[in-house]
Amino acid sequence: MDPVHDMNGTSSSTALANSRAYILVYIGRTINGYYVVDTSRDGTLWHVFTLTIHSDGTPPSITPQHAYSYEYDPYRIGGG
Repeated sequence: MDPVHDMNGTSSSTALANSRAYILVYIGRTINGYYVVDTSRDGTLWHVFTLTIHSDGTPPSITPQHAYSYEYDPYRIGGG
């Protein structure tokens, strides 16, 4: 998953933490994940989870990350 990015952030940004952002992950019609931004963390980038697609046909797996960091250049973010 591409991370959630606060593109207006500064070096002391709490805007993402204060945004009340959340992510719902659906597989079909079923919610398989619910993630809420941590209001005690600062940063401009929230890596919510890693999604793994299995080649053997088993359902995808979700590994929570909840990692926060700083990145100001949107071209340096995401899956290359």
